[in-house]
Amino acid sequence: MFYSILGKGGDCYCISVYEGYDAFNSFVMLTIQERMNLSVEYAMFNQHNLTCYWGNREELSAKQRKIIKTLGYKYRGKNNWLYFMSYEPGYC
Repeated sequence: MFYSILGKGGDCYCISVYEGYDAFNSFVMLTIQERMNLSVEYAMFNQHNLTCYWGNREELSAKQRKIIKTLGYKYRGKNNWLYFMSYEPGYC
C-alpha cells in the first residue's frame, strides 16, 4: 500500500490510499503528467485509489450529504466535512 497525504498547500486536505504497483503508477503519472505531456484530465481519469477528504459542504453531492445525514454526522465549518471518493481508471 502507498499513501499520499495532501494539505500543506491549503487547497485540498486528504489522504489517498493506492493499493499495489498499478495504483501507485497512476499516482506517479499524476505527479509527472506535465513532463509526460499529458493533460491533468487524462491523469485524473486514470487514477486508482480511495481518498478521504476533509472539504466543504459545497463539494459534496446530494447523495453524499444524504449518507452523512443518515449516519447521524453533523459537520460545521470550512474543511470539516469528511467524505470518501473511490477512483477507478475510466470512471469519473
